[in-house]
Formats: sequence, structure tokens, C-alpha cells
Amino acid sequence: MSKAERGTKRVCSDCGEKYFDLNHDPIVCPLCEAVFVPPVVKTKPATRRGPSSWYKN
Repeated sequence: MSKAERGTKRVCSDCGEKYFDLNHDPIVCPLCEAVFVPPVVKTKPATRRGPSSWYKN
């Protein structure tokens, strides 16, 4: 099995077992069968800055 087929290495939040997700959806721990829920990442909107002459050094 090549590395691409293994998917991403995960750690189960319930039992602590390390495993590869095998690119499955949903991601399930092979030991305790807990479903992995990926965390929601919040991003900040990009801020627009003016010319550097507006800021004092």
C-alpha cells in the first residue's frame, strides 16, 4: 500500500489510538469505532492596509 492510499495519520480522541484514515468518509477509529469530526477552522477576513507612509515608525 503506497503512502497516498493510507490517507492522513490520525489520533483517536476517545481511545488515543494512532491510525491512518485510508481516505474514508466518515473517518472511523478501527479500535473503538468512534467517528472523527474535523474541527471547524475560522479564518479572519484579510484586512486592507494603507500605504506605509500612514504609519509612524
